[in-house]
This record gives sequence, structure tokens and C-alpha cells, in this order.
Amino acid sequence: DPNYPNYQNYYMVPHFGLKGTPKPAHYHVLINEANLGADELQGLTFQLCHAYQRATKVVGRPAPVYWAHLAAMQAQYNHTRYRDDASDVASNHSGSTGMGAGTYLSVTDKMKGVAYWM
Repeated sequence: DPNYPNYQNYYMVPHFGLKGTPKPAHYHVLINEANLGADELQGLTFQLCHAYQRATKVVGRPAPVYWAHLAAMQAQYNHTRYRDDASDVASNHSGSTGMGAGTYLSVTDKMKGVAYWM
């Protein structure tokens, strides 16, 4: 963007379009603590799109993005007031998780640092 010379962003299509035209991902560099150049940063992003273990092909986003999504989805099951709305026949689900106020269960020492949702 010409208005923000210190603001890096780029588009990338690391994957093959299986059906139709692939949609490019738009990346915004918020912090570059490693002081990588534009080519190095784009190369790292491209390599991370090949590192997702749950897919047999190249994915459209870097693997840590998918892992973060899985971790966020798993977190709802660790909430003390988790309720499975799918099993509630009389539920009139309006898009909320149904958790309300409460706390999250603590992670055991054995599970700390383990990506158990993978």
C-alpha cells in the first residue's frame, strides 16, 4: 500500500486449485521480530503451507493457522460449563456456545506442551 511504506502485506496462492480457481490468501505482517526480508518471509509462509499433517496436499494457509483453529475449537470442550447443543433436542441454538460464565479446566502436567488436538 503506497500510503503505508512500513506496512508489509502480500497475497499468496501456495496450493493447486482442485476445483475451479484457487482463492489467494492475503497476509498482513504485523510484527517481524526475526527481521526477515520480504522474500524470506514469503518463502517461510510457503513452506509452512506444506507442513500440515492432516492434509495430503498443500493447504492454502500456513499450518500454525490450522493448529490454532483446532486448539480454539478444542478449548470449548475444556470449559466447566460446556454443553453439547447438538444433543439437546429442545435447544433453540442461536449461534452461541452455550457456555456462559465459568472457568476452563486446568491442563495436567503430562499434557502441557503437547498438541493433543492433532
